[in-house]
Amino acid sequence: MVSCRDSAMTTAADRVSSLRQLLLGPDDSAACEAARELRRFGGKAHEAVDDLISAATLPWTCGCPQRFPAAMEALLKIAPDDPRLVPIIRDTIRCSNYGIQKTCVLALIAIGTGPALETLYHIDRYWYASPKSLPFKKLMYKSLGEIEERGLNKLVTDAQSARARLVEWLEGRRKGPPCPKCGEPLRTEKAKQCLKCGADWHETISHEG
Repeated sequence: MVSCRDSAMTTAADRVSSLRQLLLGPDDSAACEAARELRRFGGKAHEAVDDLISAATLPWTCGCPQRFPAAMEALLKIAPDDPRLVPIIRDTIRCSNYGIQKTCVLALIAIGTGPALETLYHIDRYWYASPKSLPFKKLMYKSLGEIEERGLNKLVTDAQSARARLVEWLEGRRKGPPCPKCGEPLRTEKAKQCLKCGADWHETISHEG
């Protein structure tokens, strides 16, 4: 005789199985809703972790990883210690959509490990979206305050120096490396042209890519 508990477990397992199929289906909306429902299952949906990872890293459409936010939020609930999460966030923070950026920042804080917080304090290494929006800057300052209040900054190597460097980047005050031709500081770390002497290496970088 099947107990009510066994029946409930079977029903939950069947539902998780159905939701996993939706995660990688053709419909973004259905996939995101499936991820949100899986999030509510918590640890009972651990078998869906690989599918959620796949959904979070699908090729971008319309310049944005459509399924990333819902998938990442589910992963943080189901498997927050999975070592794949931080690298995925590093690959995604370059998206220029503020909603995606916010998901990345909040996820790093939620993970709360050394690698996650190092990523946050050195987020410019993974950043291609420019300029920084006002909402993003406010989010970063609020996040830094929360990290410091909780004492998590002790997990960051030379946190004080890293914070100062991050603030310079957020405010656009950081100079780039010296121009390879004239030696004057470039405008930014990723500049492809010197405004002093006119040296330009856009084409060289394009060919190398």
